[in-house]
Formats: sequence, structure tokens, C-alpha cells
Amino acid sequence: MVAFASRVSGHGFCKSPPSRSSMWNYGYETPISYEYNQLWCGGYQLQNEVYEGKCGPCGDSFGDARPRANENTGKYGLGIVTGTYTQGQVLTATVDITANHGGWIQFAICKLNTTNQLETEECFVPLKLKDSNETKFMLSSTDNIDTTVQLQLPPHLVCQRCVLQWHYHTASRWGICDDGSVGNGCGPQETFRTCSDISIVQMK
Repeated sequence: MVAFASRVSGHGFCKSPPSRSSMWNYGYETPISYEYNQLWCGGYQLQNEVYEGKCGPCGDSFGDARPRANENTGKYGLGIVTGTYTQGQVLTATVDITANHGGWIQFAICKLNTTNQLETEECFVPLKLKDSNETKFMLSSTDNIDTTVQLQLPPHLVCQRCVLQWHYHTASRWGICDDGSVGNGCGPQETFRTCSDISIVQMK
């Protein structure tokens, strides 16, 4: 049996456009949450040992009853749009990683067709980075600083309500790598997610 050491968990959230449970920090009259930067799928053990790596689309524990707190129509999913963009434009997102343990981040988008529609994993489409075919943004620094990511919105996507999902895959644990070796950042890791409500208008 191999024992793997771990470090303190990372923390973070999407600062711009503001994630649902962080909106109160930015002047919105929304419920206060002091855990807006630690939506980590219920924690490493619960996510990986109980729910086989599954996570709620917006960072809640997979086992929570739907709508989960951070999902559409949940406690924090009030349908308030915090960013409006034009189809096909480059969206500049800002992420505040308050405890940085490396790894990578990724954004995905889901179009809501009704006011009560719940997000699903299948609905989210990863967004490509600007001038790239890649969707994963690798964190080159472990400093606790704001990170700006430029994302290419799909040219034909228009929506009154879309959900922008931020996904942070940390590299804080040792595990078994794909080649069978053991290394930091290999195997299951802590996962963080947030959701922000945005709209994408048609280009004039």
C-alpha cells in the first residue's frame, strides 16, 4: 500500500464576472456566503471516496439535493446577470485564487433555455483560450494573486441567460501518474467550481 501526503487545500472563485455566492461582495443584494471561495465539491474525500469523483456543476457536493445551493433556482442561483457580452467576443475573466496550489483552470458555458432549468454536466461546453485550441489554462505561479484568463466565446451563441462555469483542478496531492510513476499533481485532486450568470447579445 502506498501512502500519499497532501498539502492544505486551495481556495478560489471567479471574481469577474462575479460568481453567484460571491455577488454580495460586489454590491448585489444577494444572500451572504462566507464559503464563496471554497466550493470544492464537498471536499476531497467526499468527492472521490463517496461519489467517485463527481461534483455538482457549480461546486456543491454531488450528494446535495437539487437544486443545490449554487445552482440555478438554488439559494444563490437567483438569475441575476453579472456580465453582458457580445457573440464571438473575447471574454476576459478574472479569478481570485486565495490559496494557490498550482494545477489548471478551465471555463465552460451552458445556455439556459428556461428560467428554472438546472445545469447538467452535459450542458457545459468548454471555452477555448484566446488564439488557442486549448481549453485548459495552466497556472505557472503558486502566488495568491488574481489571474486573468481571456476566453473566446462561440461565434453563434446568443443567450439571455448563460451559465459560466469556472473549474479549478489543483495539483496539491501526490498520486499515481498515467505512466505508473508517483508524483505531485497526479491522480485525483481537490476540485473547485463556481458559476456566474451572464448574457450574450447578438452582434449588431
